[in-house]
Amino acid sequence: MSVASIIGQAGSTTTQGTSRYEDKEMFLKLLVAQLNNQDPLNPVEDKEFIAQLAQFTQVEELQKVNNGIGQMVEAYDKQQLVSGAMLLGMRVLSSGYTISKGTYEGEPVATPIYYTADEELGTSTLTILNPNTGQIVYSENLGAKLAGDYIYTWNGKNGAGQAVPDGVYEVSINATNIDGRRSLVSTQVYGDVVLVEKTDGEFRLRFSDNRTVKLVDVNTVGYVPRSGNSGDTDESANTGGNADGSGSIESDG
Repeated sequence: MSVASIIGQAGSTTTQGTSRYEDKEMFLKLLVAQLNNQDPLNPVEDKEFIAQLAQFTQVEELQKVNNGIGQMVEAYDKQQLVSGAMLLGMRVLSSGYTISKGTYEGEPVATPIYYTADEELGTSTLTILNPNTGQIVYSENLGAKLAGDYIYTWNGKNGAGQAVPDGVYEVSINATNIDGRRSLVSTQVYGDVVLVEKTDGEFRLRFSDNRTVKLVDVNTVGYVPRSGNSGDTDESANTGGNADGSGSIESDG
């Protein structure tokens, strides 16, 4: 009986999805068993034996590669966790589209949304949605914009002027350029980091108001907002809108 046929029989009893060559020790045992039980009058040909040894070597090398990849992934995860842990208690600015609406001294307040127009815009419309229902809570025409960085602070009210429930909301900005073609507008948010967690294979930072952003999307640490937010009384101003302190941010809210 050949090694291939023996492995075929063994493979039929293994768990579905498991490679029949996964266990190199079993492969070696099967190869030795074949040699011990071969017909002396009809021994395995050299080329067949060499091919089987080559298969064994290939299996062993693949296992080494898999082990190496597994160690690299584990090391990367540890590095990501350490990087995230260093941001605990820090205020960060990150790519994102969620804002937090709260109440401060009886008045509705919300964290600002920062957005960037890479080109001159002919039209721009900001929409705030309930992330749980997808329902539009508020919409506002922001009009034409020059290329640049902007900040918008929602008043925490719907179109009828009524304060909406406290919680996390999503912001989207639809825009067209001066030629009438759709233009991409990127958004950023800030928050205070209180937790690092791995969700769906990626590390995320959780803010004190329960919003989350991807760790890899953080671009500024120790960010000081230009305007206060829910539970925030800091009214300090930035010297500029960019990470290096240069440039300026226009306010829409």
